[in-house]
Amino acid sequence: MKSLRVIFLLVIMLSFIGLSIQQVYAEDVEPTVDKATIDIQTNDENYHVNETITLKGLEGVTDGRVEHFVRKTGLIKNIKITSENQEIPLEVTEGDELDRYFVQIPASNSEMMEYTIEYEVVRVENEFEVPLFVPAYKSQNDRAVHVTFTAPEGNVVQKNSFPVVLESGHNQIEKDMTNIPVYAKYVFYEKNNSWNSFTIISVISILSILLLLAVWAISEKRKSKGGANYGV
Repeated sequence: MKSLRVIFLLVIMLSFIGLSIQQVYAEDVEPTVDKATIDIQTNDENYHVNETITLKGLEGVTDGRVEHFVRKTGLIKNIKITSENQEIPLEVTEGDELDRYFVQIPASNSEMMEYTIEYEVVRVENEFEVPLFVPAYKSQNDRAVHVTFTAPEGNVVQKNSFPVVLESGHNQIEKDMTNIPVYAKYVFYEKNNSWNSFTIISVISILSILLLLAVWAISEKRKSKGGANYGV
């Protein structure tokens, strides 16, 4: 009888130890972005954005929600978030520069979650910034994020874009990144525009340096002449 009590007490103690280990492990686990694909297209008065994101380590989330930041740039509308073909709730907390969006984690996604955020951003003439939904979690992979941008038919993407475009002249651009950027800014025109903002800034910088050098040379020349006259 005494041996049964001892065994019973040991079982209870081991159960408590196991629960404590699980709790500590859950606290140490932090969500990460496993992968994300971002597709941006525009052929009318709106940008159409589709973000498909996979998060890992959701056991580290204590309130059942995953947080996202969105820069207050442009008018965002028609937001829809789905996971496993089901629309999931969204909560918004507005800020001065960034809005915080909280996405509910479905009960079936205890450790990993794949979800899609679809929305539109109103286009403004000669303004190309598109705000993106950025999870409040880092990625552990160098090429976890894949961004695709498609310009309107007959237009090409320019070099003065972000993420950086190494070669202009294409209607569609793809880019691999480590984390989701706060915004995308793909500048596009009907043809290659060599006089983009980067080119203009570079030319202005070079001209400013040349002007400073010319002023310095003239000043030094006047000083040398003044010294020579003084010696006479």
